[in-house]
Amino acid sequence: MARLATFRLIALSLAGMAWFGGGAGAVGLPSTPARPVTDSFFGQAVADPYRWLEDWSDPVVKRWSADENAYSRVYLDAVPQRAAIKARLESLIAATPSRYSGVRAAGGHLFARYTDPRLQQPQVVMIDDGVTTAPSRDLTVKVIIDPNKIDPHGLTAVDWFVPSPDGRLVAASLSTGGSENGSVHVFDATTGAEVGEVIPRVQYPTGGGDLAWGQDGRGFWYTRYPGEERPEADRHFYMQVYWHPLGGDPRNDA
Repeated sequence: MARLATFRLIALSLAGMAWFGGGAGAVGLPSTPARPVTDSFFGQAVADPYRWLEDWSDPVVKRWSADENAYSRVYLDAVPQRAAIKARLESLIAATPSRYSGVRAAGGHLFARYTDPRLQQPQVVMIDDGVTTAPSRDLTVKVIIDPNKIDPHGLTAVDWFVPSPDGRLVAASLSTGGSENGSVHVFDATTGAEVGEVIPRVQYPTGGGDLAWGQDGRGFWYTRYPGEERPEADRHFYMQVYWHPLGGDPRNDA
């Protein structure tokens, strides 16, 4: 409760500084022209003058966003209390304990999602000792999948992961930008290196996704959403299950 109250106090402080002009007033606010886009809903025309800003493929939108960020940066960097607030937030985040979740046992190892509050994205780790032997305080933890290294911008996340029965490989769905539109990647649990082929369209928020290894670890069943064989409106539905043999071409999966 005390930590929650602290965050609320910081949020209120920031809001107050913005309202009363706590930072230096930046000039040159980027222009945002109105470009109406009209839709019809149940016979009612609805115009949105700024929906054009949703098209991230438009270079004009990217330039507008960069200008807005630069304008905001000038203002925020000049807020006198910013350094103190930043230091306080960093201390609170650092004080948050790390944790393990989604633990799975395979091949005499434990595999888990490891959340370190100092990192942008949770990692997938392998934990030795504690499955086939007596529990010990001296556990060996090895990072198998680190999205923070795969994508230094912190936009790639692990949707889910499944180790092979012998614990030799780990298959995981990776997605970017919070989309949960995942592709399966396979990693070597010993080296952490990615091996094999990337299989797209295995995970989406409409129905999720999953994977199950064959008992011999030579392949796996997985969920897959339609591609160009179906209309665009259908591609986040009609999930099917496919079998993928390791080393095979995903286009030949059945």
